[in-house]
Amino acid sequence: MLDTTALPPELLRDLYESNEAMAACGRKLSASIEDDVSDYPVVMPTFGETVEESQSDEARREAIKIMTQLHFPVDEPLQARSGLLCASPSTIAAVEAFNAAKAAFKAAVLAIRNNDEPEDPEAKKLRQLLKDEVEEKGRRSVLLRQALNQVQINTLDLVRAYTQIRILPSGVESFRWTWATRHTRMKKVSVMDAYKMLDALPGEMTDAKEVATKALNDCDPKLTLVLKTEQNNKLRANYTTGKKGERQSHSCSVSGIVVCPGTELPKYKWRDDPDLIEGQKRSPRGSKVANEPFIKALGLYRYAGS
Repeated sequence: MLDTTALPPELLRDLYESNEAMAACGRKLSASIEDDVSDYPVVMPTFGETVEESQSDEARREAIKIMTQLHFPVDEPLQARSGLLCASPSTIAAVEAFNAAKAAFKAAVLAIRNNDEPEDPEAKKLRQLLKDEVEEKGRRSVLLRQALNQVQINTLDLVRAYTQIRILPSGVESFRWTWATRHTRMKKVSVMDAYKMLDALPGEMTDAKEVATKALNDCDPKLTLVLKTEQNNKLRANYTTGKKGERQSHSCSVSGIVVCPGTELPKYKWRDDPDLIEGQKRSPRGSKVANEPFIKALGLYRYAGS
């Protein structure tokens, strides 16, 4: 077992204090959205069965949960993926403060992740190799799990805690949800890097480490492997600003609720996830990478025929 007393006390203090600040900002944001209820509409396209239900007080409460609920749900799961929320200047300020507090919390977590990592070039290369997956999946090292337990926030969903709430510019005329359908991400990995990835696995994965070590020992040291991670479709949006004849088109990523300054919703259109629509799920594209993983615990594949 790792001992969190080995961590510099200031790292645990920063983790605790940044979480407290983030939670306080979340409460202020929730209260501000409630105060906006009479003049600032909301729409949650996948909430309820009718347009009225998607713009109801219940939809507003669901929007608040999506924006501010940072711990894993203990009762009912969230009922909607995204929505548009009109917001007053005070609510915009509360969103900005919440986003800043989230960024500070993420920095505190990353400081703990990086605390005992050597700063040699090979270590930096390995960190970059794993960085995307760590941040997207909110993966926790043994040391980070113990630190979160020590400050009593082990039920925190790190992905939600990291996610920034998008604020649209003023004057958006139309807003359409869409989906990026890139299903895999692949990076080349040397056998030497694979050994280092193996060393980074949690200590409790003894059996997986033994299997992986044997597989790597049997490899040609010059073999190139592929780190392959499956990607769900990612929600995005296209929107326009400006008056007729001066319209400008924009695109952005979306996660959860999108905030619109002012009292009027733009024209909007929701699009369902293509993978959830019967008969529209894409077939995998042809690939030179083998279908079955070479080392499952690391997400490593061989090139077909190698």
